[in-house]
Amino acid sequence: MELVSEHGYRQDGRKPHELRRMACRLGPCAQADGSAYLEQGLTKVLVTVYGPHEMRKNKGLALPDRAVISCRYCVASFATGKRTVQGLNERKAQEVEQLVTRAFEPVVRTALYPYSQIDILCEVLQADGSTISACLNAATVALIDAGIAMNGYICSCSSTMYNDTTIVDLNHLEEGMSSGPEMVLALFPKSEEIVVQELSSRLHEDQFEKFLCATIAGCKSVAAILDDVIRKNVNEVAWCLGWH
Repeated sequence: MELVSEHGYRQDGRKPHELRRMACRLGPCAQADGSAYLEQGLTKVLVTVYGPHEMRKNKGLALPDRAVISCRYCVASFATGKRTVQGLNERKAQEVEQLVTRAFEPVVRTALYPYSQIDILCEVLQADGSTISACLNAATVALIDAGIAMNGYICSCSSTMYNDTTIVDLNHLEEGMSSGPEMVLALFPKSEEIVVQELSSRLHEDQFEKFLCATIAGCKSVAAILDDVIRKNVNEVAWCLGWH
């Protein structure tokens, strides 16, 4: 089975550069300071944000000049439909938690919140590929919903290379079939400043440039969707407050 047919279409009918259908909702969890539910194709994630708040545990780790960002990542037991090894689950979760924390440290204006902590909780409800990118995209929206000051917002896209063609926003089947390098990229869409770039294997410089450019284009397509979601939410809030 080929990732891309001779006619240029993927198994799910998309062209290599096309995203899956995306839908996002702000504020589904009223008890959180901010939250977002996001679907990328059949991948479904819920991200909640708590804070900034005073550190309740390990108060000695509080920083006098900025907030500490903490992330927790989990996959619901029913998300994949198959059993996985517990140790592998925990190791994968720790890797994602570190990646999410690293991604948002240059995004959140942490200097405005000294001696405090911001918690980002990512839960995968259904996993059908690109779960890390989905969590990063949902976390961006959840932080906006929480009203936390940021230097801008980031968006993320996954990709792989197949026969010199870049495929973006991978589903689970494509992740399993791919034998080429896979990338998870997160950036500020306007400046194209990269905050996360995870590459599974080495790639020749000539191929890498093309691969990166196509993945950046995927991120910008995600940004256009998130822009629309956020703009509609702002308009709805303004309408409810009588600001129209």
